[in-house]
Amino acid sequence: MARRATAVSLACLLAAGLTPPLRPASGARAAADCSAPDSPREVGLSAAHDGVAARDGASGTARDGASGAAQGGVSGPGRDGGSGGARRPAGGLGDDPRSLGPRQPRPRDVEQVLSELAQRLAGVTVPDEVIVPTWVHVLTDGVRRASNADVRAQIDALNSAYSGALGGAATGVRFRLDGISVKEDASWFIDPIGNERAMKSALRRGGPETLNLYIGQLGDLVLGFSTYPYWYRDSPTLDGVVIDWRSLPGGTLVNYNRGYTGVHEIGHWLGLFHTFENGCAYPGDGIADTPPEARPTEGCPDSKETCAERGPDPIHNYMDYAHDRCMWEFTAEQAKRMHQMWAVYRGRGSLSAL
Repeated sequence: MARRATAVSLACLLAAGLTPPLRPASGARAAADCSAPDSPREVGLSAAHDGVAARDGASGTARDGASGAAQGGVSGPGRDGGSGGARRPAGGLGDDPRSLGPRQPRPRDVEQVLSELAQRLAGVTVPDEVIVPTWVHVLTDGVRRASNADVRAQIDALNSAYSGALGGAATGVRFRLDGISVKEDASWFIDPIGNERAMKSALRRGGPETLNLYIGQLGDLVLGFSTYPYWYRDSPTLDGVVIDWRSLPGGTLVNYNRGYTGVHEIGHWLGLFHTFENGCAYPGDGIADTPPEARPTEGCPDSKETCAERGPDPIHNYMDYAHDRCMWEFTAEQAKRMHQMWAVYRGRGSLSAL
Protein backbone atom coordinates (compact mmCIF):
# COMPACT_ATOMS: atom_id res chain seq x y z
CA MET A 1 0.00 0.00 0.00
CA ALA A 2 1.09 3.43 0.00
CA ARG A 3 0.18 6.45 1.92
CA ARG A 4 -0.04 5.71 5.40
CA ALA A 5 -1.09 8.88 7.03
CA THR A 6 -3.83 7.34 9.13
CA ALA A 7 -4.47 4.38 6.98
CA VAL A 8 -4.21 0.75 7.77
CA SER A 9 -2.95 -1.44 5.04
CA LEU A 10 -5.91 -2.80 3.45
CA ALA A 11 -5.07 -4.66 0.51
CA CYS A 12 -5.21 -7.36 2.90
CA LEU A 13 -7.49 -6.03 5.43
CA LEU A 14 -10.51 -7.68 4.44
CA ALA A 15 -13.53 -8.76 5.97
CA ALA A 16 -13.86 -8.69 9.63
CA GLY A 17 -12.93 -10.39 12.68
CA LEU A 18 -13.43 -14.15 12.58
CA THR A 19 -10.75 -16.76 12.85
CA PRO A 20 -9.42 -17.77 9.47
CA PRO A 21 -10.21 -21.22 8.18
CA LEU A 22 -6.62 -22.15 7.52
CA ARG A 23 -5.52 -24.65 10.06
CA PRO A 24 -1.77 -25.30 10.05
CA ALA A 25 -0.87 -28.96 10.25
CA SER A 26 0.89 -28.30 13.52
CA GLY A 27 -2.17 -26.59 14.95
CA ALA A 28 -0.05 -23.60 15.86
CA ARG A 29 -1.30 -20.11 15.17
CA ALA A 30 0.90 -17.68 13.31
CA ALA A 31 1.90 -14.46 14.99
CA ALA A 32 -0.54 -11.65 14.40
CA ASP A 33 1.95 -9.10 13.20
CA CYS A 34 2.25 -8.15 9.54
CA SER A 35 5.16 -6.99 7.48
CA ALA A 36 3.65 -5.00 4.67
CA PRO A 37 3.17 -1.24 4.95
CA ASP A 38 -0.09 0.61 5.06
CA SER A 39 -1.72 2.22 2.17
CA PRO A 40 -4.79 4.05 1.11
CA ARG A 41 -5.54 1.42 -1.49
CA GLU A 42 -6.94 -0.81 1.06
CA VAL A 43 -8.45 -0.19 4.35
CA GLY A 44 -7.48 2.74 6.46
CA LEU A 45 -9.27 2.22 9.69
CA SER A 46 -8.63 5.61 11.15
CA ALA A 47 -9.40 7.67 8.10
CA ALA A 48 -11.78 10.53 8.72
CA HIS A 49 -15.27 9.83 7.47
CA ASP A 50 -16.34 13.40 7.10
CA GLY A 51 -17.62 13.60 3.60
CA VAL A 52 -14.55 14.15 1.50
CA ALA A 53 -15.21 15.07 -2.03
CA ALA A 54 -16.85 12.80 -4.47
CA ARG A 55 -17.74 12.97 -8.10
CA ASP A 56 -19.58 16.21 -7.73
CA GLY A 57 -16.52 18.38 -8.01
CA ALA A 58 -15.16 18.35 -4.49
CA SER A 59 -11.53 17.43 -4.68
CA GLY A 60 -10.13 15.61 -1.69
CA THR A 61 -7.95 12.87 -3.12
CA ALA A 62 -6.68 11.49 0.09
CA ARG A 63 -3.94 9.55 -1.53
CA ASP A 64 -1.61 12.13 -2.84
CA GLY A 65 0.71 13.72 -0.41
CA ALA A 66 -0.21 11.58 2.51
CA SER A 67 2.90 9.79 3.57
CA GLY A 68 4.56 8.42 6.61
CA ALA A 69 6.72 5.60 7.79
CA ALA A 70 4.81 2.39 7.75
CA GLN A 71 5.86 -0.86 9.23
CA GLY A 72 9.31 -1.52 7.89
CA GLY A 73 9.88 2.14 7.15
CA VAL A 74 7.94 2.20 3.90
CA SER A 75 5.73 5.08 2.95
CA GLY A 76 3.59 6.00 0.02
CA PRO A 77 0.19 5.22 -1.52
CA GLY A 78 -1.40 1.84 -1.67
CA ARG A 79 -4.63 0.12 -2.61
CA ASP A 80 -6.05 -1.60 0.34
CA GLY A 81 -5.04 -2.15 3.82
CA GLY A 82 -2.32 -4.45 2.83
CA SER A 83 -0.83 -6.92 5.21
CA GLY A 84 0.62 -4.55 7.69
CA GLY A 85 -1.28 -2.32 9.97
CA ALA A 86 -0.43 1.08 11.21
CA ARG A 87 -3.32 2.32 13.26
CA ARG A 88 -5.97 0.19 14.76
CA PRO A 89 -9.19 1.13 16.46
CA ALA A 90 -9.53 0.82 20.20
CA GLY A 91 -9.30 -2.81 21.12
CA GLY A 92 -7.28 -3.67 18.03
CA LEU A 93 -8.11 -6.07 15.24
CA GLY A 94 -6.67 -9.53 15.37
CA ASP A 95 -8.82 -12.62 15.65
CA ASP A 96 -11.40 -11.54 18.20
CA PRO A 97 -14.76 -12.42 16.59
CA ARG A 98 -16.19 -9.31 18.21
CA SER A 99 -13.71 -7.07 16.40
CA LEU A 100 -15.44 -4.39 14.36
CA GLY A 101 -12.68 -3.82 11.80
CA PRO A 102 -11.67 -5.79 8.74
CA ARG A 103 -9.12 -8.42 9.52
CA GLN A 104 -5.83 -9.04 7.78
CA PRO A 105 -4.11 -12.15 6.49
CA ARG A 106 -1.34 -13.43 8.71
CA PRO A 107 2.28 -13.58 7.57
CA ARG A 108 2.18 -17.37 7.23
CA ASP A 109 -1.07 -17.49 5.25
CA VAL A 110 0.68 -17.77 1.88
CA GLU A 111 2.61 -20.85 2.96
CA GLN A 112 -0.48 -22.41 4.49
CA VAL A 113 -2.61 -21.68 1.44
CA LEU A 114 -0.04 -23.35 -0.83
CA SER A 115 -0.05 -26.42 1.40
CA GLU A 116 -3.84 -26.52 1.57
CA LEU A 117 -4.18 -26.14 -2.20
CA ALA A 118 -1.73 -28.96 -2.86
CA GLN A 119 -3.86 -31.28 -0.74
CA ARG A 120 -7.29 -30.18 -1.91
CA LEU A 121 -6.64 -29.92 -5.64
CA ALA A 122 -6.27 -33.70 -5.86
CA GLY A 123 -9.33 -34.97 -7.69
CA VAL A 124 -10.69 -31.46 -8.28
CA THR A 125 -11.33 -30.24 -11.82
CA VAL A 126 -9.85 -26.78 -12.34
CA PRO A 127 -11.97 -24.84 -14.87
CA ASP A 128 -10.45 -23.32 -18.00
CA GLU A 129 -12.84 -20.38 -17.72
CA VAL A 130 -14.38 -18.71 -14.69
CA ILE A 131 -17.54 -16.64 -15.06
CA VAL A 132 -18.21 -14.65 -11.90
CA PRO A 133 -21.85 -13.76 -11.13
CA THR A 134 -21.64 -10.22 -9.78
CA TRP A 135 -24.03 -8.22 -7.64
CA VAL A 136 -23.15 -4.57 -7.10
CA HIS A 137 -24.56 -2.81 -4.04
CA VAL A 138 -24.45 0.97 -4.39
CA LEU A 139 -24.52 2.82 -1.08
CA THR A 140 -25.70 6.42 -0.92
CA ASP A 141 -26.33 9.14 1.63
CA GLY A 142 -29.20 10.40 -0.52
CA VAL A 143 -26.98 12.81 -2.44
CA ARG A 144 -23.73 11.09 -3.36
CA ARG A 145 -23.59 7.73 -5.10
CA ALA A 146 -22.19 5.83 -8.04
CA SER A 147 -24.58 5.84 -11.00
CA ASN A 148 -25.60 2.72 -12.92
CA ALA A 149 -23.38 3.94 -15.75
CA ASP A 150 -20.45 4.15 -13.30
CA VAL A 151 -21.11 0.59 -12.19
CA ARG A 152 -21.14 -0.68 -15.78
CA ALA A 153 -17.92 1.20 -16.48
CA GLN A 154 -16.35 -0.59 -13.49
CA ILE A 155 -17.49 -3.98 -14.79
CA ASP A 156 -16.02 -3.10 -18.20
CA ALA A 157 -12.72 -2.16 -16.51
CA LEU A 158 -12.68 -5.50 -14.69
CA ASN A 159 -13.30 -7.46 -17.87
CA SER A 160 -10.64 -5.53 -19.77
CA ALA A 161 -8.04 -6.03 -17.05
CA TYR A 162 -8.77 -9.71 -16.47
CA SER A 163 -8.92 -10.48 -20.20
CA GLY A 164 -5.39 -9.20 -20.76
CA ALA A 165 -6.66 -6.53 -23.14
CA LEU A 166 -4.60 -3.88 -21.34
CA GLY A 167 -1.45 -6.02 -21.08
CA GLY A 168 -0.23 -9.15 -19.32
CA ALA A 169 -1.88 -12.55 -19.31
CA ALA A 170 -5.46 -13.31 -20.22
CA THR A 171 -6.73 -14.79 -16.97
CA GLY A 172 -9.81 -16.58 -18.26
CA VAL A 173 -11.91 -14.80 -15.63
CA ARG A 174 -14.98 -12.82 -16.70
CA PHE A 175 -17.48 -10.84 -14.65
CA ARG A 176 -21.21 -11.03 -15.38
CA LEU A 177 -23.31 -8.25 -13.92
CA ASP A 178 -26.39 -9.94 -12.47
CA GLY A 179 -27.85 -6.96 -10.70
CA ILE A 180 -27.45 -3.54 -9.08
CA SER A 181 -29.06 -2.67 -5.76
CA VAL A 182 -29.18 0.83 -4.28
CA LYS A 183 -29.28 1.33 -0.53
CA GLU A 184 -29.78 4.74 1.05
CA ASP A 185 -28.11 4.79 4.46
CA ALA A 186 -25.80 7.67 5.27
CA SER A 187 -23.93 5.77 7.99
CA TRP A 188 -23.27 2.79 5.73
CA PHE A 189 -22.18 5.08 2.91
CA ILE A 190 -19.54 6.98 4.90
CA ASP A 191 -18.48 4.13 7.20
CA PRO A 192 -18.81 0.74 5.48
CA ILE A 193 -16.00 -0.56 7.72
CA GLY A 194 -17.78 0.12 10.99
CA ASN A 195 -21.08 -1.07 9.55
CA GLU A 196 -19.67 -3.99 7.60
CA ARG A 197 -21.56 -6.83 9.26
CA ALA A 198 -24.95 -5.10 9.24
CA MET A 199 -24.48 -3.91 5.66
CA LYS A 200 -23.42 -7.27 4.28
CA SER A 201 -26.00 -9.20 6.28
CA ALA A 202 -28.75 -7.10 4.73
CA LEU A 203 -27.49 -6.87 1.16
CA ARG A 204 -25.42 -9.93 0.28
CA ARG A 205 -26.65 -12.23 -2.51
CA GLY A 206 -25.67 -15.72 -3.62
CA GLY A 207 -23.09 -18.22 -2.40
CA PRO A 208 -19.29 -18.51 -2.54
CA GLU A 209 -19.31 -18.13 -6.33
CA THR A 210 -21.07 -14.75 -6.30
CA LEU A 211 -19.04 -11.57 -6.10
CA ASN A 212 -20.78 -8.99 -3.93
CA LEU A 213 -19.23 -5.61 -4.67
CA TYR A 214 -20.17 -2.79 -2.27
CA ILE A 215 -19.55 0.80 -3.38
CA GLY A 216 -19.51 3.57 -0.79
CA GLN A 217 -17.12 6.21 0.54
CA LEU A 218 -14.29 4.84 2.63
CA GLY A 219 -12.52 7.98 3.78
CA ASP A 220 -9.53 10.11 2.83
CA LEU A 221 -6.94 7.35 2.98
CA VAL A 222 -8.90 4.28 2.03
CA LEU A 223 -9.69 2.84 -1.37
CA GLY A 224 -11.09 -0.58 -0.68
CA PHE A 225 -10.92 -3.91 1.10
CA SER A 226 -11.72 -7.52 0.33
CA THR A 227 -12.08 -10.98 1.79
CA TYR A 228 -10.07 -14.00 0.66
CA PRO A 229 -11.70 -17.21 -0.62
CA TYR A 230 -10.19 -19.37 2.12
CA TRP A 231 -12.12 -17.30 4.69
CA TYR A 232 -15.53 -18.04 3.17
CA ARG A 233 -16.39 -21.25 5.00
CA ASP A 234 -15.99 -19.69 8.44
CA SER A 235 -17.47 -16.30 7.57
CA PRO A 236 -19.79 -16.46 4.53
CA THR A 237 -21.82 -13.36 5.39
CA LEU A 238 -18.74 -11.12 5.31
CA ASP A 239 -17.54 -12.39 1.93
CA GLY A 240 -17.14 -9.66 -0.68
CA VAL A 241 -15.31 -6.54 -1.80
CA VAL A 242 -15.81 -2.91 -0.74
CA ILE A 243 -14.41 -0.02 -2.81
CA ASP A 244 -14.66 3.75 -2.82
CA TRP A 245 -17.04 5.13 -5.45
CA ARG A 246 -14.51 7.81 -6.37
CA SER A 247 -12.07 5.11 -7.57
CA LEU A 248 -14.42 3.99 -10.34
CA PRO A 249 -13.52 4.94 -13.93
CA GLY A 250 -13.77 8.72 -14.24
CA GLY A 251 -13.91 9.26 -10.46
CA THR A 252 -12.35 12.14 -8.57
CA LEU A 253 -9.50 10.26 -6.85
CA VAL A 254 -6.55 11.51 -8.87
CA ASN A 255 -4.17 8.66 -9.81
CA TYR A 256 -6.72 6.09 -8.68
CA ASN A 257 -9.69 6.62 -10.98
CA ARG A 258 -9.45 4.00 -13.71
CA GLY A 259 -11.26 1.28 -11.78
CA TYR A 260 -8.13 -0.64 -10.83
CA THR A 261 -8.83 -0.51 -7.12
CA GLY A 262 -11.68 -2.87 -7.96
CA VAL A 263 -9.33 -4.97 -10.10
CA HIS A 264 -6.83 -5.18 -7.21
CA GLU A 265 -9.33 -5.97 -4.46
CA ILE A 266 -11.13 -8.58 -6.54
CA GLY A 267 -7.72 -10.16 -7.14
CA HIS A 268 -7.68 -10.78 -3.38
CA TRP A 269 -11.26 -12.12 -3.52
CA LEU A 270 -10.05 -14.58 -6.17
CA GLY A 271 -7.12 -15.67 -4.00
CA LEU A 272 -4.12 -13.50 -4.90
CA PHE A 273 -1.88 -11.91 -2.28
CA HIS A 274 0.14 -8.73 -2.77
CA THR A 275 3.23 -9.06 -4.91
CA PHE A 276 5.21 -7.70 -1.94
CA GLU A 277 3.82 -10.29 0.48
CA ASN A 278 6.59 -11.54 2.79
CA GLY A 279 9.06 -9.10 1.21
CA CYS A 280 12.13 -10.86 -0.21
CA ALA A 281 11.58 -13.94 1.96
CA TYR A 282 10.20 -17.26 0.74
CA PRO A 283 7.44 -17.94 -0.25
CA GLY A 284 6.72 -14.30 -1.17
CA ASP A 285 3.24 -14.12 -2.68
CA GLY A 286 3.33 -17.81 -3.61
CA ILE A 287 3.42 -17.05 -7.36
CA ALA A 288 6.40 -18.31 -9.37
CA ASP A 289 6.44 -15.60 -12.05
CA THR A 290 6.09 -12.50 -9.87
CA PRO A 291 9.57 -11.52 -8.64
CA PRO A 292 9.68 -10.80 -4.90
CA GLU A 293 9.75 -7.19 -3.76
CA ALA A 294 10.70 -5.82 -0.38
CA ARG A 295 8.12 -3.04 -0.36
CA PRO A 296 5.13 -1.82 -2.35
CA THR A 297 5.52 0.41 -5.37
CA GLU A 298 4.77 4.10 -4.87
CA GLY A 299 3.59 6.35 -7.68
CA CYS A 300 4.72 5.40 -11.16
CA PRO A 301 8.48 4.67 -11.27
CA ASP A 302 10.35 3.70 -14.43
CA SER A 303 11.78 0.68 -12.62
CA LYS A 304 12.46 -0.69 -9.16
CA GLU A 305 14.42 -3.63 -7.77
CA THR A 306 14.26 -4.14 -4.02
CA CYS A 307 15.36 -7.78 -3.67
CA ALA A 308 18.98 -8.11 -4.74
CA GLU A 309 19.58 -10.34 -7.74
CA ARG A 310 15.97 -11.51 -7.82
CA GLY A 311 14.94 -9.43 -10.82
CA PRO A 312 12.99 -6.19 -11.30
CA ASP A 313 9.98 -5.66 -9.07
CA PRO A 314 6.59 -6.35 -10.72
CA ILE A 315 5.68 -2.66 -10.59
CA HIS A 316 2.96 -2.92 -13.25
CA ASN A 317 1.15 -5.81 -11.62
CA TYR A 318 -2.40 -5.20 -10.44
CA MET A 319 -1.51 -6.72 -7.06
CA ASP A 320 1.11 -4.05 -6.30
CA TYR A 321 0.33 -0.44 -5.31
CA ALA A 322 1.32 1.74 -8.28
CA HIS A 323 -0.92 4.51 -9.61
CA ASP A 324 -3.69 3.26 -11.87
CA ARG A 325 -2.02 4.51 -15.03
CA CYS A 326 0.98 2.29 -14.30
CA MET A 327 -0.91 -0.94 -13.59
CA TRP A 328 -1.68 -3.23 -16.49
CA GLU A 329 -0.95 -6.86 -15.89
CA PHE A 330 -1.61 -10.15 -14.23
CA THR A 331 0.83 -13.00 -14.90
CA ALA A 332 0.15 -16.49 -16.27
CA GLU A 333 0.80 -18.04 -12.85
CA GLN A 334 -1.53 -15.57 -11.15
CA ALA A 335 -4.22 -16.60 -13.64
CA LYS A 336 -3.56 -20.25 -12.83
CA ARG A 337 -3.79 -19.55 -9.10
CA MET A 338 -7.15 -17.77 -9.47
CA HIS A 339 -8.56 -20.83 -11.24
CA GLN A 340 -7.18 -23.16 -8.57
CA MET A 341 -8.64 -21.06 -5.77
CA TRP A 342 -11.97 -20.98 -7.58
CA ALA A 343 -12.04 -24.76 -7.90
CA VAL A 344 -11.21 -25.35 -4.24
CA TYR A 345 -13.09 -22.53 -2.52
CA ARG A 346 -15.69 -20.97 -4.79
CA GLY A 347 -16.81 -23.25 -7.61
CA ARG A 348 -19.63 -25.76 -7.57
CA GLY A 349 -18.66 -28.66 -5.35
CA SER A 350 -15.88 -26.63 -3.75
CA LEU A 351 -14.82 -26.89 -0.14
CA SER A 352 -16.65 -23.67 0.72
CA ALA A 353 -19.89 -24.77 -0.90
CA LEU A 354 -20.10 -27.93 1.20
